[in-house]
Amino acid sequence: MGLALNKLLEQMEARRCCCLGTECVTHVEAVRTLEIPISGEVCTELRAMAEVFNAQPAELAGAILQAALIDMQEHLNEEMGHLADDARHEVDDPCVLIASETI
Repeated sequence: MGLALNKLLEQMEARRCCCLGTECVTHVEAVRTLEIPISGEVCTELRAMAEVFNAQPAELAGAILQAALIDMQEHLNEEMGHLADDARHEVDDPCVLIASETI
């Protein structure tokens, strides 16, 4: 799990331990509503998690999706940083410059 998903889980667990609702953690401002098919296994797991954390399954799914997207974006930013470093190294490498001039 990424940092955002871990943080979401920690917040939900802390609120569950204190017998508080998770609405403030799982509530996501809906800009667009999506309907996607999910497997029976995923649906069962989502309902079970919602029961444990005393949350609505749809809001929990939205919060999980938002955290997962944040984690994916951070991972992609790291990868882009590595690619930029590699490209910078190639541009500065005199061997690559000589080879490309020869071609």
